[in-house]
Amino acid sequence: MLKKFLLTLLLIPLGTAFAETDSTQEETSRLQLEVSGIEEAKGELIIALFTCEKTYDSNDNPAYHVILPVETKGSVEYTFRELNPGTFAIKLFHDVNANGKLDTNWVGIPREPYGFSNNPRIRFGPPSFDATSFEVTSAEKVKHEVTLN
Repeated sequence: MLKKFLLTLLLIPLGTAFAETDSTQEETSRLQLEVSGIEEAKGELIIALFTCEKTYDSNDNPAYHVILPVETKGSVEYTFRELNPGTFAIKLFHDVNANGKLDTNWVGIPREPYGFSNNPRIRFGPPSFDATSFEVTSAEKVKHEVTLN
């Protein structure tokens, strides 16, 4: 009787581990991002994917950070894989001179092309997290397009 009880205790954690692994694989999503409006075939495209307003506003610790070489004019595609379902927002810019930062003029207006998810109208300063956020649900492939300004 004791052996049967111990065997059951050993198998329960294994069953739970397998169940969590399977459900995690089913729940991950993919986000296919297409960035259009690339006018120069040089530099890098710097992309940040945020999951909350706090990190979005501070530009600290994006959930994903990607740097892609820009080798052609027109558009570039990138796929974020294994995303957990949730709310996301994208900020990106074309670092034409590949210096690792968004160049601005003395007033702070960007001198390099930039964009945000949902392509909101840009007024005075960057758009809010609410204006740029979108939902990704479990086990789906989402396509999102950002046009550079």
